[in-house]
Amino acid sequence: MEELVPDLRDDLMLSTLALASQPLALQRRTILRWLQHHRVMDAGFEEVEGVRSLLDLESKAARVNLPGNRQARRRSGQISITAQSKQTPKESLKIPSELVEEL
Repeated sequence: MEELVPDLRDDLMLSTLALASQPLALQRRTILRWLQHHRVMDAGFEEVEGVRSLLDLESKAARVNLPGNRQARRRSGQISITAQSKQTPKESLKIPSELVEEL
């Protein structure tokens, strides 16, 4: 089976069309090898299935979280690994007025 898995050493992205056309076992093996190549530590079944879920183009989800503060993102038929963006809080922290006066 190893000889069926594409060599991904130079691939920064995975093609959703190419991956979706593979049998399930080969999809999983390809994704696992790709995650390992990109040094996604402790990549296992959950991470592989998360990336595999990005093959569903009907799904609104276009990214999944990965270990190491990274994420897999689907854009224009390609899956890539990026650093997670820092989200700003939606509401600012409210400090009681008596504490503000002490400062």
